[in-house]
Amino acid sequence: MSIVHGVNKNHYVNQALAKTAVLISVMALSVSALATVGGGQRIEILGYDKAEQKVFVLRHYDDGRGRLPQLYYYDLSNKNPEKLVEVRSLYINPKTKKYDEFEDSGGRFSKELKQIKNRVVALKPTYTQVRVQVESLRQQKKSNLQSWLGEIGQGTEYQFNYKLHADEAKYSSPVHSATAYSVCLTSDNVIYKVPNQPYALSTVKYKGTLMEGGYDYQDAVLLQQTK
Repeated sequence: MSIVHGVNKNHYVNQALAKTAVLISVMALSVSALATVGGGQRIEILGYDKAEQKVFVLRHYDDGRGRLPQLYYYDLSNKNPEKLVEVRSLYINPKTKKYDEFEDSGGRFSKELKQIKNRVVALKPTYTQVRVQVESLRQQKKSNLQSWLGEIGQGTEYQFNYKLHADEAKYSSPVHSATAYSVCLTSDNVIYKVPNQPYALSTVKYKGTLMEGGYDYQDAVLLQQTK
């Protein structure tokens, strides 16, 4: 039986802790290497500005690019209120004078967005059947589909032209279009009625990219009373 003298027990404990720390670091690196960079797009309906007669919506990008959400509005006083207007002024970088969707320069975007949220009236959801009426559908095989990260291979692209009908056809939309990567265009069966206006908002959902197996995109749709 051999006896080892003068060895501190803490030495072995420290070695074990060091090995554990290395193992955790390696595992963390492996997980980060496998982290997704793709993602879907979803719509947030902010509400109705009564004074300006505008309905504001946000498009959120849930991918790894770090883009700011894109702000839009429907101008209900316009002759074509169904047109979704993209707001670009809040994304102008004061230094470069160029559109920048990645940096909230001086917190301007966040400040303006907060002001909009404070003055709009939130639209309450009404759960009802929303029917997607496909007006036309074209499909095309493509060998070089692209994503923001580069080429992602081949697949079938579907071009939809569609209308929405909601609340027993009391509300309908004009024809809209969507580019999808599966033969599926769905609604969440909910509308958001604008108070004291003949309009309501809804959304459609479809597979908007094949990146990393595919992600769903949402689009906002403005409907008008028909009855």
